[in-house]
Amino acid sequence: EPPQGYNQTIATTWSMSIEQLPQAAADLLAFCAFLAPDDIPREMIAESTDHLPEPLASIVSDALALDRAVTELRSYSLLAVGGDSWSVHRLVQAVVRGRIDNDERNGWAEAAAEAMRAAFPYDNDDAETWPACSRLLAHALAAAGHSERVGVAAGTTVSMLNQVGLYLYRRARFLEAKSALERAIYIAEMDLGPKDRSVAGLLTNLGVVLRDFGELEGAREHSERALEICEGAYSKDHPDIATASNNLGNVLLGLGDLDGAREHHQRALQIDEANYGPEHPEVAKDLKNMGNVLWE
Repeated sequence: EPPQGYNQTIATTWSMSIEQLPQAAADLLAFCAFLAPDDIPREMIAESTDHLPEPLASIVSDALALDRAVTELRSYSLLAVGGDSWSVHRLVQAVVRGRIDNDERNGWAEAAAEAMRAAFPYDNDDAETWPACSRLLAHALAAAGHSERVGVAAGTTVSMLNQVGLYLYRRARFLEAKSALERAIYIAEMDLGPKDRSVAGLLTNLGVVLRDFGELEGAREHSERALEICEGAYSKDHPDIATASNNLGNVLLGLGDLDGAREHHQRALQIDEANYGPEHPEVAKDLKNMGNVLWE
């Protein structure tokens, strides 16, 4: 084991090194301090110009300037390069975050959250996005954790955690999906209030995760609340009410409440037929749900 005080000594050494850095390298290191420490994709950084403050935005868009900043960081052993990615020691990240004031910390946390929300490519209907999502997952969760901790970029963080949760759900990582969506709901409720329509969408997603995980009572609770919020926020024939009714119907089917399930699927079918016509794919989904109830 390292001797007592080893980490403090190393941290002091790194802090002295950071003080010697040119602004470009210092800013790049600060941004990386709000991501996960390993496998930071260079390409993702280079494509984040719209979400970074100046002068870092200009630096990352210039390959030569970015190379110079990386070389400076490597010369002080503050950043390691492996192929197309970088890594930063966790203690270096902690030293960087500890040296900056609250305004800077908030700014970098917000930048990291916005950059990761833009970079995380999850698409419900495209499994080809999964490898990229897998690589960026740790960075998305790290950025969300920092923004949540300092209380910035609430909307961005909620959106990112929702996408992360849906991705994890599709990969059958139910406990992690549940955690991400619960965090998203908490932040959204604090930022927008418990009856905001965006909260309903998050509750619906969590209800789906809990249903497939086998937590049917929890799924019913969240699905009922989602429907209640939609009923208060929209007209009675709004498509979001149909979505919430369908999700609650699926949960009730799992619980064996066939009459309740049929009632909610019938309601969804009537709303979607009125909005889209009888031949629309949404109506097909409603008919499939109704068929499942009638089969049971």
